[in-house]
Amino acid sequence: MPLRSGINATEFTPATYREQRLYAEYHSLLHYVNRADPLGSAPADPARDPHYNAWETAIRNWLMKKESETGVHVSTEAPPVEYDDLHISANTPTVLITQPFSDIELSTRALDVEVNAVSPLGIRRVEFYLDGFFLGSDVSEPYSLHTTIPNTVSRGYHTLKAVAFDDIDNRGAGTIGIRVANEAVMGHLEVLDPKNGQTIERQQEAYSVVVTLEKPDEYRSVTLWAESPVTRTKTEIATKTNPTSPFITFSWPFSEDGDWVLSATAIPKDGSERLETAGVLVHVVPESSLNTLPPLSPFPI
Repeated sequence: MPLRSGINATEFTPATYREQRLYAEYHSLLHYVNRADPLGSAPADPARDPHYNAWETAIRNWLMKKESETGVHVSTEAPPVEYDDLHISANTPTVLITQPFSDIELSTRALDVEVNAVSPLGIRRVEFYLDGFFLGSDVSEPYSLHTTIPNTVSRGYHTLKAVAFDDIDNRGAGTIGIRVANEAVMGHLEVLDPKNGQTIERQQEAYSVVVTLEKPDEYRSVTLWAESPVTRTKTEIATKTNPTSPFITFSWPFSEDGDWVLSATAIPKDGSERLETAGVLVHVVPESSLNTLPPLSPFPI
C-alpha cells in the first residue's frame, strides 16, 4: 500500500492514496466547565482541578473500550488543514497514441499499440483499454502493447484508450477510435459480476464472480483468470468442467487490495476456437466501518 501523507485529499488525489479518518474531541466535563464558575468561560488550565486527570483517564479508557468493541478508530488530534499538493493537474501525465492511427480499420484482430507518455514525475506504467475493458499494460519505454482483440468483441467501431501513471498514481489518458472489420465468433461469454470499474469492499475472504455463457452444454470447460495490471501476473482462479448452467459462479479469494483484472475463457467441445473475454477491472479496498457510522457520534450511548 502507498504511504499516505495525512493531509486532506483533493479531487485529483487517486483512490489508492485516500483514507477515511474520523476526528472527534472527547473530554470530561471538567475540560469545559470550571467548577468554581460553572456559568463562566471554559477553564484556561483545566488540569489545575484536582479531579481532572482522573476524569480524563476514565474518558480515555472508555474511548479505547469502544474502539476495541467496534473496530472504529477515532483520531483525537486536530484534523489537518493542508491539502494534497502532489496530485495536481500540473503533474498529470500527457499521453499520445502514435499507433494505430485514429479511425483505422483492422482487417484482423491483431492489435499493435504504441504510445508516447511523459510526466513531470516520470512514468511508472501504461495501461491499455478497449471500450473501457483492460487489454494489457507496459512498464518500460517505448510503451507498447502487442495483443489480439478478444474474439467476443463485436465488429464495428471501438474506443482504444492508453492510461499512463506516475510513481504516485497521477494519471493521464489518450484515446482514439478504431474499427474492427471481422465478426466476433459465435457464442457469448461475459463476466457478469462484478461490473467493469466496480469497487469491491473486502467484507469476506472471497468474492463470488458470475460468468455467463450461451449454450453451456457445447463447452468442455470455463476458466476464470485474475491479473494484476501492475505486475502483469496472470493467475488461474478456477476451472469449471462440463458446465450445464448459463450462469457459472467462481469463488475468487482476495489476495491483496488494489486493482485487479478478471477475465474468462471457454473451451468448446468440438475443438473450435476458444471464447475469451476482455478484462474487467475492479478495485479491491479494505472494509470500511466508517460508511455506517451515525452522523453525530460513532459511539452512541
